[in-house]
Amino acid sequence: MTRYREVERKFDADPGVPLPDPSGAGGAVSEAVESQLDATYFDTADARLARHRITLRRRTGGDDAGWHLKLPAGQDARTEVRLPLGRATGTVPDALVREVRAIVRDRPLIPIATLHTTRIERRLLDAQGNALASIADDTVHGQRLTDGAVAVSTWREVEVELIVGDRSFLDAVTGRLRAAGLTPSESSSKLARVLGDIAQPTRATASGAM
Repeated sequence: MTRYREVERKFDADPGVPLPDPSGAGGAVSEAVESQLDATYFDTADARLARHRITLRRRTGGDDAGWHLKLPAGQDARTEVRLPLGRATGTVPDALVREVRAIVRDRPLIPIATLHTTRIERRLLDAQGNALASIADDTVHGQRLTDGAVAVSTWREVEVELIVGDRSFLDAVTGRLRAAGLTPSESSSKLARVLGDIAQPTRATASGAM
């Protein structure tokens, strides 16, 4: 099991709207890489994790396929806990269940949503070719699996994630996106967008407490 600190910002983008040249924020831009990502999200039937701004998924595709648990860690930041895919597809690994036991108690973790994402990703590089940040242009098809019904939604969003750059660099990149007409996403995650009202934060979470 490995842990990472993830610092990113999300923006909504209309289909077909071109993104600005991110090299204007400094450095060069890598070639675009397209990936097909398929994820199943797990939660309690009443979305206790989502209401605490926590996501737990099993994802295939891309260069980080596996189990991902994301926990709030401050402004624009989350702690991501990763495990390999393994053989089980419908059972959450015990190590990740222990991470969220205080929130879910004895409630079972079940699939509550699936997402398919077509991702076009570019990296922003410094003069030595080191990756400072990544920009992911995502077209997302999500299905909510709750209350015995399947609700489907489709949207486009852009994620900017720091790799080794600092927040001033993140400000510069996201400033260019805002200037081009992109708007910061009101959803804390793709899952929260799919779940809608049932993922609204608890009162303690909304005030900043876990």
